[in-house]
Amino acid sequence: MLINEAADRYEFTSAWKNIKALKIGPFSLSEIEQLIECAPEEYKAYYITCFFTEMFTSEIDGLMWDNVDFTNKIILVRQSLVKGVLKGLETDSSYL
Repeated sequence: MLINEAADRYEFTSAWKNIKALKIGPFSLSEIEQLIECAPEEYKAYYITCFFTEMFTSEIDGLMWDNVDFTNKIILVRQSLVKGVLKGLETDSSYL
């Protein structure tokens, strides 16, 4: 953010333009690593997805395997699971 601000002020193109900062919540990276390390094996992928994507919990809960592209390293968010019910996303722009 600081580099982007300087680029705006001093009129140069930032190499970081349009790159969003990773938001990992109230935990430090080492705390996240500890949480994942201590988690039961069957929950590790879930926690990794929670901490390292900007997906909502309901979107992660609504994921289906056919929306995970391991080759291209892409997760397509197509639905959410809210109160046990699968539903579409709230806005059309959410389907990007």
